[in-house]
Amino acid sequence: ELLGLDVLHKFMWVRLIARMFEAMAGNFAYSGDIHLFLNVLNGAVILHSEDACILRYVTATYINAAHNFKNIFSTNGYLLIMPTLLQLYSNHQTNKLVRTTVEYTVKQFYLMNRKPFILQMFGSVSAILDTDDDSQYGDAHKVQSNCLFNLLLSLETPSPDPLNIGELVREEKPLKAIDFCYHDENEMVTVLDCISLCVMVVAYAADSVRGHQMLVITILEAILPCYVQHIQLPTYKKEGKTEKEIIHQLAVAIKTLVNNCEALAKNYNGPQRESPEHKGSSQRNYSRGPYSPGFEFEDDSHSKYMSDHSRSKIMYERDMEDSEVLRSEFRRPRDILLSMVAEFLTKCTTRLNEINKKSGQDSKAVELLDIRAHVRLADIAHSLLKVSPYDPDTMACRGLQHYMSDILPSTEWTNEAMRPALISILRRLDKTFNKIYKKPSIRRHTDWEAAAGLLKGIYETLARYPYIVHMQHLKTLINTCQSLIVGETTSAGMGECVSSASAALMSQVPPPHFCSTVVRLIALQILAIGETYSLEQVCGGSSVFPTQEKTENMLMNLLMPLCLRVGSGRKDVPHMRQADISFALTVVLHAMSPPASKTAPVTAQNIKTASEMRTGSLTYSGRTDNKKPHKISISLFQVAFLALKIMIICFEGELVADWPRIARTIRDLGKRNEAGSIWWNFIDFVVTQRIPLFVLLQPFIAYKLSQPPLTDHERHLQFVIREKVKGFNLPIVKCKGMLLMDLAHEMKELKRGIGRPSICMKYEQREAKKMNVVGDTQGQGEGAGGHQRQHRPSLIDLLTGDHSSGKGDSTTPSSQAVAHRGIFVNIFALSDNINETTHHTHHTILACVMAAAESVSSVSFGSSQTAAASRGAVLEATSEGGAGESTQTTTPANALVASKLPITDKSQQSSSSSASDERKLSSQKFDSFLPQQKSSKLRFVSSVELKHSS
Repeated sequence: ELLGLDVLHKFMWVRLIARMFEAMAGNFAYSGDIHLFLNVLNGAVILHSEDACILRYVTATYINAAHNFKNIFSTNGYLLIMPTLLQLYSNHQTNKLVRTTVEYTVKQFYLMNRKPFILQMFGSVSAILDTDDDSQYGDAHKVQSNCLFNLLLSLETPSPDPLNIGELVREEKPLKAIDFCYHDENEMVTVLDCISLCVMVVAYAADSVRGHQMLVITILEAILPCYVQHIQLPTYKKEGKTEKEIIHQLAVAIKTLVNNCEALAKNYNGPQRESPEHKGSSQRNYSRGPYSPGFEFEDDSHSKYMSDHSRSKIMYERDMEDSEVLRSEFRRPRDILLSMVAEFLTKCTTRLNEINKKSGQDSKAVELLDIRAHVRLADIAHSLLKVSPYDPDTMACRGLQHYMSDILPSTEWTNEAMRPALISILRRLDKTFNKIYKKPSIRRHTDWEAAAGLLKGIYETLARYPYIVHMQHLKTLINTCQSLIVGETTSAGMGECVSSASAALMSQVPPPHFCSTVVRLIALQILAIGETYSLEQVCGGSSVFPTQEKTENMLMNLLMPLCLRVGSGRKDVPHMRQADISFALTVVLHAMSPPASKTAPVTAQNIKTASEMRTGSLTYSGRTDNKKPHKISISLFQVAFLALKIMIICFEGELVADWPRIARTIRDLGKRNEAGSIWWNFIDFVVTQRIPLFVLLQPFIAYKLSQPPLTDHERHLQFVIREKVKGFNLPIVKCKGMLLMDLAHEMKELKRGIGRPSICMKYEQREAKKMNVVGDTQGQGEGAGGHQRQHRPSLIDLLTGDHSSGKGDSTTPSSQAVAHRGIFVNIFALSDNINETTHHTHHTILACVMAAAESVSSVSFGSSQTAAASRGAVLEATSEGGAGESTQTTTPANALVASKLPITDKSQQSSSSSASDERKLSSQKFDSFLPQQKSSKLRFVSSVELKHSS
């Protein structure tokens, strides 16, 4: 009942307005008040749009008003009613009655006012057109682009009158044009005529408000893309024209449009948005009182109580808001024009190729854009690029992105007349990325996704026209982007003091998507130049970088992505040359094990001692200390080993001559016990994949598996590797693509982990503790020229006197010397006993020698517990070895073993006193005997010779 009552109420209001319009003169003096009457009709049809009675009377009143008030509706009267009808048409596409009624009404409007009505309709829909095609649901308060196109398409054919609205129209039917100049024109209008009409308006004044409306609303957002798609349908009546002819007419309209948009090629001269630390002189003056402009305040206003600083701050914020509006007004028409032309060029080029292929004959090619249009589009894109460093929205706008990805690669740049346009685009891109590289305020607000889109367009252009690789601006652009992805910093151009936050920002690496695009561009540049340009020149001509951080960045952000992209085996990706592969491998191996530096002058501090001349010792690293000035970080080991895995999988066939070099580096790292569990993880990779490197490293892997592990994690890895070497628990064999996917995921996780310094610091501390266990930490001697050791001290060091105390030793040098002397006396007593006594077996002799060696090592490291355990083991071995002999007799060898055991009973206490006296006498003999024994009488033999002599 309420709905019926409201319908009756609105119907009476509609009849009242209709009677008032009939009684009013067409040229009444108060034309500005007509919207008050029309709003009543608009509200009634919106509330009850599906009521046939209301819809019939409202549309008939619209038609009568348009004919009665000719002067108003010929200029701007349709702006008052067309938004309502367009929203009604867009929201009721499924209601055929409402849809056909609106189409009939619009057709009657066109018959009366013709071209002025079309222009007013386009202007009225400018603010309510929904151009967001990505959203799932449309906006009910806006008009869809396809609905506007369907409404224009209905003007090409006669529209039916489903509600018999013509019966309520007081004028003669069919309606005629009010203006006599349109009497001879056809009553039907095509979409192509509407496009030409809009082009005419934009060509007349492209920078005007009406020109923006025509460009934004009709041509790009609604009409042109839909029309290009619609003419492909076989049901479309082309009035005797072929599809190719229609495309040609559209191309003529687009060329006219672009060539007359000279006003859009002007540069932006408004204020820029920057951080306060880089404000210009005019912006800095806001905070200065004497230079601020004068203000006039009313007596009743509270503004006079505001401070000068508050007023200047408010004015600065207001100007920044105004600058946002100015940039949006500057960006909008250029964005729309570039996007529209790019979409038209892409679709029509594809469609023309299909038509030519179907026709099977070489007909005259259709020139979609001429040289003048390409130059004008380049100027418009240049004006947007000039603003893009300061405005991320401009860099990410759809028009600029489409120009770089669609128009720039499809342009024939071999023509000399268009070469300056290409040079200007490359120069502006070079300046844009140079500002991003040097200025923290610009890099902080950079849209890296949009920046990668710009570089993608350069990549497509270079792939299609390789001859542009020799342009200087392109070379500097690629070099700047390479510096960005490897984290290089520069102080050029920053005269002011840079804060720590800005310094951290400048050293930060861009997101992976941008880095991947730069890597693709660098790879294409290397191949486009040819043999005269290599990867070594890209990396600066050296395989060793100044710092470990730069080495990590070069491997992580340049070489590893390059190998993954080039070595993946894709057909659309070019292959890498053998020289570049060898150089990349050299960089990886030098990152693990840096090469020797220049030869140092021979001094007393760096003369090699006897212990360093030993080449047969397994604990000897084969490298002197001056060849390794800095300790390699754990993160660099992680990156380097991962890079080596990627290179092995990508270029297994190309590394035939480099397997021995890789195996030698891996063995050196294993001998020095560096990299810890990272080294074992790589060995697990080698054993699992059974690459050619496994054959070369198999003996060394067997030797390392026989050594005791340092941590529980290494013990587990050794167990897993030992099982895999035997052929047990081998995983399922993966193809090359799956392995590269796993390695790429591992690289992503590693890059994320390196970005967290706390995790890396804990890992490095844990690895440093393991290095201390094997003696990898560098000890400092008592003197300034103390020798640094990297392996366990042997008997030679102690006998020659070349031993030093480490940092972690808890005993004093005097106590160590006394302990050493006691050990040496026992060793010499043991050697005399070997010459005199013949009833002991060689097992007992070897056990005593082992006991003495263990005692030396325990004293050297200050570990009494380990020494006591080793003595107990030797005592047990000695008692087992002499079970069948006369074990009751006391010999100096037994005294040696007994003197080192802990005293547990009274009999042992009595024997300990005599043993202590014997050690005192032996130490006195040792002081006089040591220099002679040290000079020439000492000789060590191999274990085999000792066995035969015993």
